[in-house]
Amino acid sequence: MWKSEKGKALFLRFKKTPLLILAGLLGALLLILGTCGMREKTETETSSETPTASETYRHALEAQLADACQAVEGVGRTKVVVTLSLGEQYLYDGSRMTGTVPPRVQGVLVVCEGGGKDTVKRELTSLISALCHVTANRIHIAEMK
Repeated sequence: MWKSEKGKALFLRFKKTPLLILAGLLGALLLILGTCGMREKTETETSSETPTASETYRHALEAQLADACQAVEGVGRTKVVVTLSLGEQYLYDGSRMTGTVPPRVQGVLVVCEGGGKDTVKRELTSLISALCHVTANRIHIAEMK
C-alpha cells in the first residue's frame, strides 16, 4: 500500500493529531463545566454554619470565666476572650477512638470595669491561672471604658 517508508511515517504522525486535539478539547470542556456549578458562599451561608466543637468549648469557657470574674469584689461588668490551641485531640486505642481531649488554653484577656486596680488584677490573674492552668504572662487584665 505505501510506496515509501517516508509516506507511511507521515501518515501515522497525522493520524494521531486529531486524537490529541480531541483530548485537549475534552479536557477544556470538563474544566469549564466543573467551574460552572461553583459559586462563593455569601455571608448568610457562612454565618449559618454550625460552630465547631472547639468554638463551642471556647464560648462556654469564656462565659464561665466571665461569671467567675464578676463574682470577685471590685470587678464589675466583664468581657472575657480566650485563645485556644489548634483544636481538640482524639485519643485512640489501636484503631478505635476512645475519647477526646479539649484544646489547651493559650491565653486569656479580661476587660472589666475594675481592671485598672492592682488588687483586682492580682485576684483575677490568680483566679484564671488556677482555673485554666495558664501562667500569669499569658493573662492580661484591662480596664473597661
